[in-house]
Amino acid sequence: MNKYARLLTTIAEEFRIRQGKNESETDFKVRIIYSALSRLAYARLWDKLEQNKSVISIDRFKNKISDLLEIYLELYPEIKISENLPAEIYDLYLKTGGFYHRVRNISAAMFNIAERDGILFLRGITPSHKVYLSGAGFYLVKDGTNLFETVNFKSVIEMFALPNKTLQAMWTEIISGTNWQVSEPSNDMEFLRMSPPFNKEYWQGKPERDGRISLARVGKFEPRIYYLYKFDGTKFLCCQIPNYLIYDEFFANVPNSKSCSNDTSDYKSYRGGIYRKISCACLAAYSTLPPIKFKVDGAIVRLKFEYLPPPPELYLLCLYSWAQQYANLPSNFARVFDAEVFFALKKCFEEIGYTFIEE
Repeated sequence: MNKYARLLTTIAEEFRIRQGKNESETDFKVRIIYSALSRLAYARLWDKLEQNKSVISIDRFKNKISDLLEIYLELYPEIKISENLPAEIYDLYLKTGGFYHRVRNISAAMFNIAERDGILFLRGITPSHKVYLSGAGFYLVKDGTNLFETVNFKSVIEMFALPNKTLQAMWTEIISGTNWQVSEPSNDMEFLRMSPPFNKEYWQGKPERDGRISLARVGKFEPRIYYLYKFDGTKFLCCQIPNYLIYDEFFANVPNSKSCSNDTSDYKSYRGGIYRKISCACLAAYSTLPPIKFKVDGAIVRLKFEYLPPPPELYLLCLYSWAQQYANLPSNFARVFDAEVFFALKKCFEEIGYTFIEE
C-alpha cells in the first residue's frame, strides 16, 4: 500500500478486513478507511460519558467523520470518497438500530447480539470491545474464545426486525379478504412492472391485463395511494391498500422527517420505499422477483441487485457491506461483503424467500 502502508495494514488486521483476490489496492484502501471511520464515529457515542451527558449531537457525530475523512484524503490523495459519507454512515446506523434518536441528538443502543452460522452480529458495542467489521457492521466469529458466546443470542431476523414469514405467505395474507370494487384505471396511475427488465423503472404506465393481482399507485410523491388491482375479463377491479401497510415515515426518503433525524441536510439514501415489501412479495408469488447475484472473490463476495429489497432488508445488507464505489453516494445496487458474513446473511434471506444466483 506504499506510503503510510503500515497504518492501513494495521487497521485491516485489527478489523479483519481482507483483500479480494482480484481487488485493486485502491479499492481495498477505500474499504479499510470506510470501516475505520465507521468504527471511530460509533465510538464517538461514548464521549457523552466523559462530559456527563446522556446524548451527543447529530452534528458532532457527522463532524467527527468529516474531520477524519479530510485527514485520510490528505494521506491518500489517490482515493475518492464522497462528502456525503457522514450522512451515509449516520443513515445506516440510525435505520438498523445502532443508536437511539432524540431531537437533534443520538445515544448508543443497548448491547445486543444475534448469531447465524457461527457469525455473531453485534449492536451497541463500546470502544473497548474487540470487534471485526464488514462495511460498517460489527461482528465476531464464534470460535469458543470470546465472552460474547455466553450471551443468549437473538436471531438475525428478530434483532434487525426482518419479516418473520416468507414473501409468498405475506402476499397471501395481503390479498386475502380483498374487497374488490369495479373502477377504471386513471391517467395518473402507475402500475407495478411484473416482469424484467427492472433496470430502469419498477413502475409502468400500462396495467397488466392477464388476470394476475398486482399493484397500482396514484401520486407523484410519498405518501402515495396504493391499490391492489386485477382485470376480470374487461373489468378493472381494485382495492385500496391501507396506508399503514404501505408507508413508514421512518424509512421515507424525506430529509426532515421528524421520526428520522430532524436533519437539515439534503442527503437521501434512496433506500426508502416501504411499498417494496409488497411489490417483492407480489413478484415472488408469481416467480418473477429477480435473484440476487453474487460472485466470490477470495475472502470477499461481490453482490448485485436487479431489484432492491424492502428498506429493513436493504439497510441490513448495506450496513454489513461496502459500496462498490464511494466517489458517488448513495450506492445501493452493487455491494461488497466479507465472505463469511455474506453467507450467514444469505441463509437468513433465503428463509424469507429471496433467491441468490452465483455468477
